[in-house]
Amino acid sequence: MGAVLPKFALLIDADNVSPDVLAQVIEEIKLLGQLVVRRIYGDWSQPSLSCWKEQIHLYAIEPIQQFSYSKGKNSTDMALTIDAMDLLYKQQLDGFCLLSSDCDFTPLALRIKKQGLICYGFGRPQTADAFQQACDEFYTIHVETIAPEEPRSAPQLRTNIPKKIIPILQQAIVQAAQARPDLDGWATLSAVAVQVRQIYPEFSHKDYGCSTFGKLMEKHQGHFKFKDKGSLSYVMNR
Repeated sequence: MGAVLPKFALLIDADNVSPDVLAQVIEEIKLLGQLVVRRIYGDWSQPSLSCWKEQIHLYAIEPIQQFSYSKGKNSTDMALTIDAMDLLYKQQLDGFCLLSSDCDFTPLALRIKKQGLICYGFGRPQTADAFQQACDEFYTIHVETIAPEEPRSAPQLRTNIPKKIIPILQQAIVQAAQARPDLDGWATLSAVAVQVRQIYPEFSHKDYGCSTFGKLMEKHQGHFKFKDKGSLSYVMNR
């Protein structure tokens, strides 16, 4: 089955991260899903942001201009947040990836999760705990390495889903299918992934040795039916 990956928007705060980490972040996000929106925010009239030019072109990032109207006021944060809220309601996304070490984005991360979407954070190790805890998962970034922040209750890596997880996956399929009665009991794989995180916030496919949620589901075909239609993958309980 060619699983369709969850769709993410990558929003970058150019004032608070280095362009040297962008390649690492994008490679990590590719393991989580597909990037359908790539935007970076800053006052591009400032010479200090000229270092971003090469990376913006290389990774097809859309630069969003935000002038600093008042000294001491972070207009970039406001522009990014407003854009995120627009995307939250107007575009069909499964989650957001916020690249910033600014704890001012804590309310945004919480709002994204409240809406039922996944929020991944990427920032420096010294990023405030509030922002790190607000994200479903926070990745610390360095110039040479990137690694997930140690989870609060560090789970052991498991290759098989415990039996108690199967009912959660089945319940997620039921809930996703109920939201789309026109699919006659089927649900898109990305919709199921979102429902799983709502039911069981601690769940992560990486805990079970899988790079994507789709690969995790494929490991347990005895419990589920799969089909592809067009560019989408669908799942149903057996």
